[in-house]
Amino acid sequence: MPTPIALKKTSRTSLRADIESVMADSGCLDLLKSGDRLLLKPNLVTDKKEYIDLGANTSVEVLECLLQILSDLNCAVGIVESETGTPAKGRRLQRTWDLMGLPDLADRYGASLVNLTHEPRRRVDFPGSRAPEIELPEALFECHRILNIPKIKTHKYAALTCCTKNLFGLVPEPRRIVYHNRMLEIIVELAKMFNDKLIHLVDGLIAMEGNGPLYGKAVEMNVVLAGESAWAIDRTVCDLIEMNPKNVRYLAMGEDRGLGVEPIQLVGDPLTDLKRPFEPVAFNAYRLFEKKLMETPLVHLVTSHWFQRHVSSHIGGLTERLRGGGYSWYLDEEGE
Repeated sequence: MPTPIALKKTSRTSLRADIESVMADSGCLDLLKSGDRLLLKPNLVTDKKEYIDLGANTSVEVLECLLQILSDLNCAVGIVESETGTPAKGRRLQRTWDLMGLPDLADRYGASLVNLTHEPRRRVDFPGSRAPEIELPEALFECHRILNIPKIKTHKYAALTCCTKNLFGLVPEPRRIVYHNRMLEIIVELAKMFNDKLIHLVDGLIAMEGNGPLYGKAVEMNVVLAGESAWAIDRTVCDLIEMNPKNVRYLAMGEDRGLGVEPIQLVGDPLTDLKRPFEPVAFNAYRLFEKKLMETPLVHLVTSHWFQRHVSSHIGGLTERLRGGGYSWYLDEEGE
């Protein structure tokens, strides 16, 4: 049977109706039952207001519309994300929540904010894969459904970040960058492991091209997509932004592991009417060096708190200019 993927042009005024429409047209709405325990996984990659304003994070408007729909269904909802980085440098989840007004939003709809880094974990393995044995939060195994709410962005390590790549944030280890040499295998295995639980709603209001997933250029797309298959949506998004799917290596990996074996049936608005070519990540010498470095064992050293405190902090301005942007720094707040 074909895999239905629903795509629709939207606006701020019609957003809730359009989200409900794509979820119904894709069959996802029928999968949600009254009393279900649901986890919402937005893409909350930054706690810098300038990047949030550029559209780096899942939009509050999309989250609120989805919470309204789930509240009407009487579902128990947790909005989940993991920490990123070290006490010296990274992204602090509480700061992100506060900047986006998520504590008030969650209270308004009876949802909870869940930091997966602080949740109980279980160790899992991916037999037959190059992905390492990792720990995952117990909450992922105890819920009825995981609603994945990614953005559409170019990505310096994965080419495209959308449904499959957003699952990397389910790994609770803040320094998950140490897994970057196996990141593509991990995200594919996560998509496969939770395939029966996953529902995907893509926030395509403001997308990002160029130096994504943080420092790129905002693109007003005003589209939403929904479906059960991460692979099928990501493949559709490649067509939407005119990205060669052969450059998105995890799509081929997904096919090899049994994802994406069914044909895609697009429903809703015609894809051809919504296409817009995206500028890919431009790799200058520094960005290419950084990408290669993150795939070597040296990643354990350069992302350690000691290195970031005693080395990276002194050259942060330079690396930010070379990279075209930078994460927040917290040394002054630590009192060290």
